[in-house]
Amino acid sequence: MTLLVVALIAVFLALWTDDLFQRSTLFRPDEGRYAEIPREMVVSGDWVTPRLNDLKYFEKPPLQYWTTAATFEAFGVSAWGARLWPVLFGLGGILMTAWTLAVYRGGRTAATGAAILASSLLYLLFGQVITLDMGVGFFLTVGACGFALAQRLGASRSGRLGWMLVVWLALAGATLTKGLIGLVVPGLIGVAYLLMTRDWALIRRMHWLPGLALYLIATVPWFVIVQQRNPEFFNFFFIHEHFQRFLTNEHHRTGKWWYFIAVGAAGLLPWTPLLLTAIGRRISRVSDLFTGTREFDLMRWSIAWAVMIFLFFSASSSKLPGYIVPAFPALAIVLALALEKMPTRAVAWALGVNLLIAIGLWFAVPVIGAKAGAKMPAEQVAVAMPALRTVMVMLAVGTMIALLALRWQRRTLAVIVLSLSALVCWDRVLNASEIFRDALSARDVIEKTLNATGPIPAETPFYSVEWLDQTAIYYLGRPMTLVAGFDELEMGAGLEPNKVVATTDEWIQRWTEGQQGSQQAYAFMRRTTWQKLQAAGVPMRLVAESADKVVVARR
Repeated sequence: MTLLVVALIAVFLALWTDDLFQRSTLFRPDEGRYAEIPREMVVSGDWVTPRLNDLKYFEKPPLQYWTTAATFEAFGVSAWGARLWPVLFGLGGILMTAWTLAVYRGGRTAATGAAILASSLLYLLFGQVITLDMGVGFFLTVGACGFALAQRLGASRSGRLGWMLVVWLALAGATLTKGLIGLVVPGLIGVAYLLMTRDWALIRRMHWLPGLALYLIATVPWFVIVQQRNPEFFNFFFIHEHFQRFLTNEHHRTGKWWYFIAVGAAGLLPWTPLLLTAIGRRISRVSDLFTGTREFDLMRWSIAWAVMIFLFFSASSSKLPGYIVPAFPALAIVLALALEKMPTRAVAWALGVNLLIAIGLWFAVPVIGAKAGAKMPAEQVAVAMPALRTVMVMLAVGTMIALLALRWQRRTLAVIVLSLSALVCWDRVLNASEIFRDALSARDVIEKTLNATGPIPAETPFYSVEWLDQTAIYYLGRPMTLVAGFDELEMGAGLEPNKVVATTDEWIQRWTEGQQGSQQAYAFMRRTTWQKLQAAGVPMRLVAESADKVVVARR
């Protein structure tokens, strides 16, 4: 049995870390951005003021920049080094979820929860791509699970204090990863749980004095130092990036009130039908959730945890799929606990629905391809669609094997089989994303440019005309002079206008005047921009092209 458990853990780890080395291309915007900022930290030696394209960038705190920069320092700049931390954070969240379930319910339930979380589509996806969502999700998971472990019945005084200090340190980590939500979201979860259970004694068990001291010691120094060096930081970071982002649609990331319900339903696959079954069985007992208790209730805590994350980000005017990643460990705990009491027939019904979903998606592949073809190169979509159909077949087969295991009264085996099949499927989807590297990354066009020109001296101007592509900066390995189209670097461009060119007309004048001299220069732009400039008579020599982008030389 021990060998079997070790073998299963090894398989899960292999599938979870496979993409770390399989996918070598960074996609825009997030992967390029969150690899380039740490790269610039390493080059400049300034680990206080984050910069993107050598312009100040205050949208997020620096913790994940620091961990990635440290990896670059130790092992060199690489795609796997940039992806390492989301992978580790994701695995850490799975471990913390399993640990909590093991303490409360034992190893079998812990294995179930870990398998559900590890194979949930959205959780796996954000564990493999470079964003800050898995990092903040990890710290919020440590905070929520640590709180549950501190409040469990029979916990010693020293054990409770130790776990509560872990909780406060985790909140500091969340704050240094993504800002004030590191405090606001846990606070909302706590308030919701208190209203559900009316266990007011929890307030006295927070260890406020040492906890707040630890939180402030961990978070305040960077905020103070960065503000001293950059007087504009406070207004942009706290006012613009927190309150304006939450209350307005300035970032054009709006969505309907049901946006995160849809994202969550798709992201929880293949476990969505099981969650709907669990909700359906509990609807008649909703009032039980609000029954007072003095014993910590892990199920109600996890429900409060998941629901408050969904409600908080649904209320925001800025919506992106990754925002609800921190809710998935809570959903895994809810499902693992619900499965303990769920009749076999209900589980079989949920798996049957999952089978129908896989079959339906197999038939829907042409429709998916047609919609994708409107935004992506048709030839790349044509290559990807057969792989997607294969994935649906694999998921259907895995579900059928899980149903057989359930028929043999092997519920844990059914969960593990479905989890492994889903992991294989999602891993194949992620690997297949390399098909679109030409469309989603500037890697190819930059590599072609460097192959054609050789090393480009740092003093040679390299412009990015009417477009900010973060991957182009990363693969070029140096800043580009932005021409209009500042996008998220609007603030940085305003602070250091000497590093950018305000308008395309100004750039054309600079470019054509330089044509008379001896200095070489290069420009990166969309193909449509290149065609427009050609029609206007701007002298350019094509150096490299790739999908929708080109690099041109002055002479």
